[in-house]
Amino acid sequence: MRRLIILSLILLCSVSSAAADPYFDLTPGPVTTLSQIGVGFYAEPAFSGEPIFRVGPGVDMLLRDYSDTGWASVCLPLNDSLYEGYVRSATLVMNDYGLGWDVVRIVAPEDSETVPFYQEPSEDAEVHGLYFTGVLMNLYEVQNDGFCRVAMGETVGYIPTGSLFAWDSCEASELPAAVITSVSGEGAMLENAAGSGTPVPTPYPDGTEVTVLGISPDGRCHVMIDGHTGFLQQHELQPVPTVAYQDDSR
Repeated sequence: MRRLIILSLILLCSVSSAAADPYFDLTPGPVTTLSQIGVGFYAEPAFSGEPIFRVGPGVDMLLRDYSDTGWASVCLPLNDSLYEGYVRSATLVMNDYGLGWDVVRIVAPEDSETVPFYQEPSEDAEVHGLYFTGVLMNLYEVQNDGFCRVAMGETVGYIPTGSLFAWDSCEASELPAAVITSVSGEGAMLENAAGSGTPVPTPYPDGTEVTVLGISPDGRCHVMIDGHTGFLQQHELQPVPTVAYQDDSR
């Protein structure tokens, strides 16, 4: 029955040329969700409002089209119904790849609390941020230059090979925790991505517990709240997570 549904989708859904992704090519056809946190399925190609629902990794969809804005138009067979909507293209992988990507765990050196997430495979490159031991990333490639190409959500970059280890789902999280404590007392807005200007519509109230993943170069904290990831200002959190951006982050 499932094969018949997929075949019907292929016949019904329109096919158009797809743009190239930085680390793999998406073309119209069967795809599988990859994100470990959960993939938002939206009615429109925008973060306005809450997603219709969220799906986990390994869910099969049919890719109809892929735009240079980072959104993919997909068809999803679910509970004998067919849903049409949009997901972020970086959360998808072509079915013929399978779920071949490994999930790896950051482990900082003994003399440091964090590991730099570089934009290029070089210690002289700019960083996306400094990330704490325990953060999970998707491993795309182990290179011969001492770096691994990895992704965290839609952000692709490089981590030194010696700072990545296989993920054991039974391991307890070592990530630092904090609580939202805004100056105004009205809570804090979670920014979905650095510089995106697309916050979650409803502020998280004071007292909300967050998991701190890392610190961005502009001083904001990359956090996770109830499966959502985004950025909060350091002064909105207690205790205030801090790391030093010095020469060792280069």
